[in-house]
Amino acid sequence: MKSSDLPLVVDLVSEQLPQLTCIKLLRNLPGKRQVFSGTWEDQPVVAKIFSGKAAQRHWQREKNGSAALHRAQIPTPEMLYAGNLRDSRPILIYQELPKPITALEYWQNCQSDEQRLGILRQLIVLVASIHRQGLVQTDIHLNNFLNSNGTLHAIDGDGIRSYPPFFHALAFRKNLALLLAQLPMSAEALIHAVIPTYLEHHPQSDPRFNENLFNDLNHVRRKRRLRYVVKCTRNCSEFVRRQSFSHLAIFRRDCHSNSLDTFLQNPDDFMAQGILLKDGNSATVVKIATPEGTWVIKRYNIKGFVHALKRGLRTTRAMISWRNAHRLNSSGIETPQAIAVLEKRVGLWRRNCYYIAALSDGISAAALNKTTIQQPTAASANLANLFKQLFQLRIYHGDCKATNFLLNQDDPVIIDLDAMGESRWKWIFMLRYRKDRQRFLNNWPDESDLYRYFDQQLP
Repeated sequence: MKSSDLPLVVDLVSEQLPQLTCIKLLRNLPGKRQVFSGTWEDQPVVAKIFSGKAAQRHWQREKNGSAALHRAQIPTPEMLYAGNLRDSRPILIYQELPKPITALEYWQNCQSDEQRLGILRQLIVLVASIHRQGLVQTDIHLNNFLNSNGTLHAIDGDGIRSYPPFFHALAFRKNLALLLAQLPMSAEALIHAVIPTYLEHHPQSDPRFNENLFNDLNHVRRKRRLRYVVKCTRNCSEFVRRQSFSHLAIFRRDCHSNSLDTFLQNPDDFMAQGILLKDGNSATVVKIATPEGTWVIKRYNIKGFVHALKRGLRTTRAMISWRNAHRLNSSGIETPQAIAVLEKRVGLWRRNCYYIAALSDGISAAALNKTTIQQPTAASANLANLFKQLFQLRIYHGDCKATNFLLNQDDPVIIDLDAMGESRWKWIFMLRYRKDRQRFLNNWPDESDLYRYFDQQLP
């Protein structure tokens, strides 16, 4: 069933049951599940139709999970029907909540930290209530909570599990860490603020609960981040990967356009139409306007035979930039949106490579006052916070020139990502970080107030 087929009337297994009218496709997991909004018995509903080899198993788990939430008196949509379609596919029909909005959409629409703290506290109270009943939402994320008329509801019963009491403390703490890991690094202060709310509604006997929770949080963040870095190089729902003997191209599926196809066919001719920003031996950078927006294209050049030998079998700097853009993006750290990466190849041998990102508006951090700072400005405070976030994630930049940090309405945006990386081992990271820190401080005179401010604030 496709969106183009809608609206569509489908029959349930019994002729005595009213027909279901599917009006809008809400979610489509090909071969697994489709979710529709529609009408049944003259009332608005949400229908989940299961397919594939595991259809019956997922249908049963969804049904059992929804029933468990109801028994625990957790706000969740009412199940109106559990059965099959005429073609034997399992189906669940739920009452549609009035004016539903996901917790993620609610969060994204917030205009202040005060509003974000409000929705986060409401979410934490609901999660604490679920845990208090001995249940865990294993697929816990902000899209699995719906706000309707000011009340948060838990959805997706397929992920609801019950654990033996012996495992409760560990399971609940890790589940809470999994939820909090999906918030951006800029929300770190809000996370600290809502932990007492969780403990108030679900007290824990572990005296080191906070310490263990944040250890779990850092572990989950790293695991999710590395998984996303791998995902961004594969062919999937978000990215397209095209590989042949002569090239490798990866781009965001939502950025696919005629302009991108033209670039992939002949990147050098495409770049020749842009405005030259940098023409160096190692890299050439151009800015070019397209119908989809203004792009910045960076070509990493092969300088000669010896350089070709050194770089031929190594990961290209364009690919490193591509991965790092998504490394930062997965942690909520601002960097220009990565659009595509292209490597010219001869088999496995890399030649010139190209990295495309959207143009980011902003001024260089080098424009910050070099001599006096009577009080911290928003821009300088945000830069200091950025370094604290990178420090916590153990991500190093590798080239902390002020020109590699743009200020967009005082919010820092990181560019030039080809020397960036992260280290699992703290001692290795600290070696890299000390160089980053000193290189950043060297952007301002030693005697300047700004130098002293950053020296005090940076970890």
